[in-house]
Amino acid sequence: MPPRRGPLAPIHSNRVQKKELTPFKRHKVVGASKLGGLVAEVAIALHEDKSTVDTILRRAPIRTNGESLPCPGWPSIYNTQDIRRLVQCVQNHPKYTYTQVRNDLLLNWSN
Repeated sequence: MPPRRGPLAPIHSNRVQKKELTPFKRHKVVGASKLGGLVAEVAIALHEDKSTVDTILRRAPIRTNGESLPCPGWPSIYNTQDIRRLVQCVQNHPKYTYTQVRNDLLLNWSN
């Protein structure tokens, strides 16, 4: 484990980033726990952190074949009705500028 950073010391940009576990490794963790291994024992046997093993076991029921779940992303600020209104406005008024379209639809998507 790297040493702790002192107060007001510069942040070291070469921190070690952990890699994502493969589905095979996740299956090994789940299999070892099903055989009766405790979280700490499985972590020591497979050379992983206890928190990693615990997270794998908590998320195992919602995963499909051990694959990672997609990140949800940022919520959309518009819906399908807004998109339909936008397309209809642009089709009806092809010469409108961006500002005119925004003022016509009363949408505040971006500046």
